[in-house]
Amino acid sequence: KVCDPAEKLWGFVGSIREVLPDRRFQLEVEGRPDIGLNPHRLTDGRTAVHLVNYQFHREQDRVVPIERVTFRLRVDRPVEGLALHTLDGRELGAECRYEDGYLMVTIPSMPLYVLVECLTAESP
Repeated sequence: KVCDPAEKLWGFVGSIREVLPDRRFQLEVEGRPDIGLNPHRLTDGRTAVHLVNYQFHREQDRVVPIERVTFRLRVDRPVEGLALHTLDGRELGAECRYEDGYLMVTIPSMPLYVLVECLTAESP
């Protein structure tokens, strides 16, 4: 029997999940938004997450905002808030919740690019 590639991937992901602490990945995204997401350790030890929106609309010849992008990230220190940075410097709101070593972030409308800077008690 030839195994479907999607079944192979699902089996691989399932086997990895079994060996993770509390069976959770470092980074999980809700749904299937067309985004790139890359966590990054800052020089002071805090975390930042780069998000890129790949939802290109051919007829409009532009990247269109994605409604409600939610991700969850394992972090090594409590996060007290966020600073969001966009390419055009525009204010962007987001909801965040830190609990048991995990940060959950929801961006109601994601533009082309967002840098999510995690603020901690040690933040400058």
